[in-house]
Amino acid sequence: MAPKPKDLETGGGVRLASSLKPSEMDTSLRRRAGLLLLCVIAGVCLSGLFTAPLATHPPLFRARGATFDRSVARDKAVVMCMHDGVVSMGLSLVRELRCLGNHELVQVYHCFPDELSAKSRDMLFAADSRLEIVDVCSDLVETGALDEETARHFRSWWIKPLALYHTDAREVILLDVDDLFMRDRPC
Repeated sequence: MAPKPKDLETGGGVRLASSLKPSEMDTSLRRRAGLLLLCVIAGVCLSGLFTAPLATHPPLFRARGATFDRSVARDKAVVMCMHDGVVSMGLSLVRELRCLGNHELVQVYHCFPDELSAKSRDMLFAADSRLEIVDVCSDLVETGALDEETARHFRSWWIKPLALYHTDAREVILLDVDDLFMRDRPC
């Protein structure tokens, strides 16, 4: 038979719960419970630090200007499809919407970066603080929903079905940039 370590043989250094006094047992249990609670709270707080940026940052292919109004609701949106050739009409339409009292989110959709230049994006962001630009083709190619060749067939005005499929707004008004608004005069 192998010799047993002395502390196990004699019980030296090891105290059974039954040998503890009730006041010592309560203190020990409280310390352990308190330590466990602190560890859980620290874990939750630290995990929040690492996951909060993931939850609050917009998707990779959705851009917002530096002055974007983060208080704008995302349940309703005005969706427009633009390319460089119609940005001036699109800007005019956005301004007209705002003059008529619309304050909903405006989502400008395009297909791949070369369809809407950096200059056009800057002009759009400078014109409105509740506007975001979405490169839907790049996003759908990146996620594997479309291949690049198929996505290129959705350029220009053919992007509208993709925009409606892609938007996260529940209520959408889809506008062409050359639309005109009319309002009845009060009687």
